Amino acid sequence: MKNLVILKLGGSILSLKENNRPIFRTRITSRIIQEIKKAYLEEDFNLIIIHGTGSFGHPPGMKYKLSKGIQADPCKMGLSKSKRQGHLLNNLLWKLLEQSNLPAITIPPYPITISSNQKIYSMDLQVIKSTLKINRVPLLFGDEVIDLKKGYSVCSSDQLATYLAIKLKPKLLLFATDVDGIYDKNPKTSPKARRIDTLSVRNIEKIRSSMKVHNLQDVSGEMSGKLGFLNTSKFSKKTTIRIFSGLTPGQIYKALKNLNVGTTIAA
Repeated sequence: MKNLVILKLGGSILSLKENNRPIFRTRITSRIIQEIKKAYLEEDFNLIIIHGTGSFGHPPGMKYKLSKGIQADPCKMGLSKSKRQGHLLNNLLWKLLEQSNLPAITIPPYPITISSNQKIYSMDLQVIKSTLKINRVPLLFGDEVIDLKKGYSVCSSDQLATYLAIKLKPKLLLFATDVDGIYDKNPKTSPKARRIDTLSVRNIEKIRSSMKVHNLQDVSGEMSGKLGFLNTSKFSKKTTIRIFSGLTPGQIYKALKNLNVGTTIAA
């Protein structure tokens, strides 16, 4: 059976995330896809790609307070508008993957995922497993899903990646972000920030507690939100987790080749 790799592409590398309007980084995304294709053709592995929604999904998510559920959306249109923006970015990425002859198949989380109080309660994995079985690449993204407590809520791409890693036990769980790993301080605001090359899961909360959200338009909580989902003992010991820069050319290729980049988290 082939090894499985889960690659999460941050919305901050596919789009200009800190803009209040959707801007797709076509040139950067095209380069990223070529790196994925090169590694995918050289190595015999199954691949799941999950992406954030960046400047496409986060601004409407904040505007309509989607993380607070149905009670915070009196106009009843917030869910529709935010979901449409997420699908728009997904289609732009899917088109570039198709043009590069990477056999991706979009699987929206909404029809297969139920949350409870903003945490995944259940997810039908059969479509994902069957797509991998026929050697295609499942393409998922952060989405709003039905929530048993809130009516609906945001299911972030980081939560999806972590949940699938726990359930499917990949060889690699890779997070391509706009920073080169985890730092002891926010590298966007502190010139003295030091990168942490290796981190144990049991030390995540200590690092996370010192972090502040840099972009207030980010409904997923940036790196702090990511580490919150990674702060679990449920990972398989065979899974290697890496957080690294997808903006630096060559990093995604190296990560897919299981080379040491960014910060490695020991499960």
